[in-house]
Amino acid sequence: MITSVLLARITTTMVYVCVTNCPPKEVYNPITQSLKKSGDFKLHVGSLCVETCPDTRYKQGAFCMKECQSGFQLVGHACHPCPNGVCKTKTTCRGVTEGLLPQDIGRFSGCTVINGDLIFNAETYGEFVSQNFSFTLVKEAFSNVEVILGQLAIANWGEEVFDYLPNLMYIGGFDGNSALMQDALDSVAIVDNDPASSISNVSLTQIYLPKLVKIFGLDIFIVNNPNLCYIGDMEYYKASPDQKVIYAGTDDLAITGRRPYDECVAAGMSCHSQCNETYRCWGPADTDCVVCKVYLYRNGAERICVDSCESKRTQSLNELLYADNSTMTCEVCHEECNDACSGPTPADCFGRCKNFALPNDVNNTITCVSQCPLGTYPNDTNFCLPCNSVCVPQTGCTGPSNRLEDGGCNRCYLVLRNESLDQVRCLPNDGCIDRTFLNLPFDPVEPFPFPTRFCDPCNEHCLSCNGPEAHQCSQCVFASREDSENRPICVGSCEYGEYVRNKRCLLCHEQCDGCIGESQQQCIDCKNVKNFLGDGDRFECLPSGRCSSNKYENPVNSTCDQCHPYCAGCVGPESTNCTSCNDPPGYTIIPPRGDNPGMYGCCDQNSMAVEDNQTCATKDDNTVPECSHNICKTQNATLCRIADDKADNSSCTSDPQLGYCTATYYSQSVRPLPTTCRLCRDPSNLKCLKKWSRCIQKRDKAANGRPRRRMKTAKNFKIYLHPC
Repeated sequence: MITSVLLARITTTMVYVCVTNCPPKEVYNPITQSLKKSGDFKLHVGSLCVETCPDTRYKQGAFCMKECQSGFQLVGHACHPCPNGVCKTKTTCRGVTEGLLPQDIGRFSGCTVINGDLIFNAETYGEFVSQNFSFTLVKEAFSNVEVILGQLAIANWGEEVFDYLPNLMYIGGFDGNSALMQDALDSVAIVDNDPASSISNVSLTQIYLPKLVKIFGLDIFIVNNPNLCYIGDMEYYKASPDQKVIYAGTDDLAITGRRPYDECVAAGMSCHSQCNETYRCWGPADTDCVVCKVYLYRNGAERICVDSCESKRTQSLNELLYADNSTMTCEVCHEECNDACSGPTPADCFGRCKNFALPNDVNNTITCVSQCPLGTYPNDTNFCLPCNSVCVPQTGCTGPSNRLEDGGCNRCYLVLRNESLDQVRCLPNDGCIDRTFLNLPFDPVEPFPFPTRFCDPCNEHCLSCNGPEAHQCSQCVFASREDSENRPICVGSCEYGEYVRNKRCLLCHEQCDGCIGESQQQCIDCKNVKNFLGDGDRFECLPSGRCSSNKYENPVNSTCDQCHPYCAGCVGPESTNCTSCNDPPGYTIIPPRGDNPGMYGCCDQNSMAVEDNQTCATKDDNTVPECSHNICKTQNATLCRIADDKADNSSCTSDPQLGYCTATYYSQSVRPLPTTCRLCRDPSNLKCLKKWSRCIQKRDKAANGRPRRRMKTAKNFKIYLHPC
């Protein structure tokens, strides 16, 4: 496809660039969704972009036309829509070359273009007078003529006012196939064309051609017209630098025989005050000026000079006008303006709009529109305000609400619903908000008449999810645990007997009665026994009967309480509740008869047991009987006792292997060391005593043939025993 390339002049120094299309009058602003002036508007004419149309072309929209298109008619130098669609028909008539005669008038009725000359002279004028022909019929015959393609000659025509061509715009021949002048023609406008003759327009005071636009040709002669005051400056219609280059020839202009303007003023034939006197005028009215002093207002084909466009606007109730200072013309405001404007576009309106006002926050202006554009809604004052950002722009809205309803969005990207699946609001098109999931029903859901994307709430314990149930959570607010179907579900709190780690509910230690962690030292309370650690509040939970060796299980508090300091093991808090004694200190005493046979009392190394009341007493206490045997006392044997629990000095022996007591006795100060004979610490255990005796015998027998093993005893005593 061949792209049309146009030349556009971009500066006054005749620099041209190639463009695909001429710059338009208005451009679309996607932000405000309105039209604005481009500032560089150009008209199409052939392969050129120009600011104004050549005289041989007519402006229609953004184009310079050879003739107006269907539905348009020529008004001035532009094509305008025909009133009510009914256009005047252009009719071409043949001109006259020898002078206009009364019999020619009939064939010019309704004619718009005269192809040839039109000559008014004294000879033909006499024919009209002699036939008593009505000059009103002459005016009617030529009232529609717009173009004379040949000469216009007025030579000694007998009327003072020549006003037969009120709509004439162009005089002279021009090539209808080209925008350039065809300069091979003769004069195109001649008034009294023989200055040497006696023929002159002595009585002519006015030539009335108020709509004249351009004269083409070689010569314009206005000669011997001493009373002629009202005639436009012919040089104005011919002379212009651009027009000469493009449209006019190089003809000389001679204007003589015109009455001086000051004499005209003195005679009461001055131009209107709104006319520029330099260019004279066609008559005394403000519609007869060649050039306006201030502004030109075009009312259809009528040209009116005014001092301000505002003053003319007040006279014309159907049009709003603005002053275009670049052309010094009064132009019509856009049809959507109601009060006033500063330009032709709806963005140039100010004051009230006829229908709706579209604000532009970027430059703090408004554009008047016939209806609010898509993406906006009219408020109570008929301002078009933007729809809420959550509305789909292509569908618009009826109000500012962010809900899918009358007065809100027509369509939404997403609709947020609550737990009851009632609409809350619309959401932007960037996904559902936290703690909701995207629900895409295939069919419309009441009350919405079309399928809608919903953001429905997750379960209350979900932080994110893909459905409404607790097992459809992908993240939990608090923690998760497994349900009865072994599915992870989010919960608001763990069950009793569980703790949280990494947002999971896990079982506490089996000994815990509630916990904050997995260890038995992280229990809130214990199911069985509580064992305190150190001096603080820290504790661990233990099974019953699992207190450490230096503690006992307190049945009242279900705690592991500390044994008496003398006890290595115990069943109670007292020194008499020991099951073994610390070494050092610690000497075992016999419990009272009938008590637990496995429980002992313990005394320190500076005391001795008082059997009578199960207490410990110091050695110099006179209440404690001592062994009278020297060996017993010397070797620190506190007291030798026999199975019947009676003291007997004869029980002492000097044999350190027996602990300074005979085989059937035991010493409070020396523990029996052979491990198989330790029960012999308790003299009431007869079975043990027998075992002790057998152990001694076996040891003595083995001592004759095998080395004795060295074993430690309490204090510093050493014995050599063979293991029993």
